[in-house]
Amino acid sequence: MAGLILGTPTEIGDFTVAVSVTDSFDPVGVDTTDLALKVVYAPLEIATTSFPEGQIGALYTVSLAATGGKPPYTWGVAGLPTGLVCSTTGLISGTPTAYGDFIVTVTVTDSFKPADAAITNLTLKVYAILQITTISLPEATARDAYTATLAVTGGKPPVTWEATGLPAGLTCCPAGVISGTPTEVGNFTVIVSVTDALARSDSMELSMRVSCKPGDVNVDGVVDTGDITKVKRIYFALDDPTPCADINSDGFIDTGDITAIKVIYFGA
Repeated sequence: MAGLILGTPTEIGDFTVAVSVTDSFDPVGVDTTDLALKVVYAPLEIATTSFPEGQIGALYTVSLAATGGKPPYTWGVAGLPTGLVCSTTGLISGTPTAYGDFIVTVTVTDSFKPADAAITNLTLKVYAILQITTISLPEATARDAYTATLAVTGGKPPVTWEATGLPAGLTCCPAGVISGTPTEVGNFTVIVSVTDALARSDSMELSMRVSCKPGDVNVDGVVDTGDITKVKRIYFALDDPTPCADINSDGFIDTGDITAIKVIYFGA
């Protein structure tokens, strides 16, 4: 025999191993000695060093991990936000109902008698619900520069905005700024949506009105004879009526509006 000791120890401790060897003489030669053998496990350590971020109302789950010691492990935690629980096997799960930065104390014990234990503090960040706080858009004037900034609370920055239904001439950038120069008048329904870094989203329907400058019936940015011509066409039913054509605000589109435009046009 080559004298190779091998296998997988199943218990720990300090062992005294009696070793003997014989040779091939006749009579044989024998020698014996006692050797010390120490069997230990690696130190018990918590391998989980951070928590993934969560959000109110969103399902959350994470499995804790440890190394060393003698499995199986038993876990315990303290300081979790409401809505989350931890099983003895180390599974944290649930739907958080509170937001903020939580200091969570994590403890693990192994199966030694007596058991070894490890403890650490980890931060769990839970974000508030993503919610658009802009409830209305300021009125715009056709052919005038326009800007409006959308607002949101909660969620994880950065957020990305989109908007549909804007009047011609206006756009919305990803930062949530609506800007440009509107080229049409009327009442518009604008749908704005926002998405955060956790891929959560919110949307809202907003009303927006674009009015014309007094006297600028053809919405070209200036009050001139072109506006008089436009009122004449509407007066004779060649074009559809528009609110901008009732210059003197008497409820009718007639020659009185042409006179009003002339007054504006000539600066009287």
